Amino acid sequence: MSAGWKLRRLSAMSPAEAARRARIALRDRVAPPAYVRFSPAAAFERLYGAGAEDVLRTSRLAKLVHVPADARACAPALAAAEALARGRWSLFGHEVALADPPDWRANPMTGGRWPDLPSRALDYRRADSAGGAKYAWEAGRLTMLPVLALASRLPGGAAAGERALRWLEDFTDRNPLGRGIHHTSGIEMAVRVLTTAWTLALLGERAAAARVAPALGLLAQQALWCRDHLSLGSSANNHLLSEYAAMAVAGAAFPALRGADALLDRALEGLTRETLRQIHEDGVTAEQAFGYQPFVWELLLCAFVAAEAAGRAVPEAVKRRLAASLEFARAVRLPDGAT
Repeated sequence: MSAGWKLRRLSAMSPAEAARRARIALRDRVAPPAYVRFSPAAAFERLYGAGAEDVLRTSRLAKLVHVPADARACAPALAAAEALARGRWSLFGHEVALADPPDWRANPMTGGRWPDLPSRALDYRRADSAGGAKYAWEAGRLTMLPVLALASRLPGGAAAGERALRWLEDFTDRNPLGRGIHHTSGIEMAVRVLTTAWTLALLGERAAAARVAPALGLLAQQALWCRDHLSLGSSANNHLLSEYAAMAVAGAAFPALRGADALLDRALEGLTRETLRQIHEDGVTAEQAFGYQPFVWELLLCAFVAAEAAGRAVPEAVKRRLAASLEFARAVRLPDGAT
């Protein structure tokens, strides 16, 4: 990172925020949390209070999803799964090639690759490195896996479920916490918690416990990393919402996770506060980036659906604020659906 960028970033922080970040940076170097040193498989053994079969059996994953009885409603998922089987994927509106499994460190647009180094050694802000981080990040969010898992529930989609499992296993094996480009930003880890949870929920009994145990370990590690590195202060925007959402989903969906209730409690407290702070009473987001609004809805929907599956009610004030944001979006939507 350039000195100029660091100075500009520091100028946006209050003294208290700067001190907090310095404490966290010092802790991470001198006495990091134990979970950051675990492999995904070891993380599962250490962070859950049961074996993989019991973790899945006692999970609330089944309550997270509802597959329409009419398969025609899911036809786009089956079409996308068939495209993935042919090695084709849509990335920011462009069709790109994906290997089976994907090269997770590669930029699918250019083929440039991020090096296999500790995450803290990588400057993800450099656009001249592998053509920028966002293209590799997008693949690493694993958004294609819930699509494959949904397709596996449809007639003719059996192979899609196996592909989802293989790709989840491969990503977990090749991208342990703290290694590579995919662990350089909290929001990337947070989104991956959500996509992993929904992939497992959609796979259901197709997700063999022994095969997904390391992925469950990495999911827990990423949720805890978000908890310990919250984007507070000057960076409290959709990144913070994503981090709280990851904590909520991990805590709500997996009661066998050690400290699950405390993780969920803290997440819901933060989500309630931040929803009311980041969405104004008129429904307009404080960030004033309207293109992010659907993304924010998705984050909050995942978190609150998971919370309700755990028997936690969403505050009425939060529901009203989200309804206002939907009305705002309706008001600014053009006849062709654009904003």
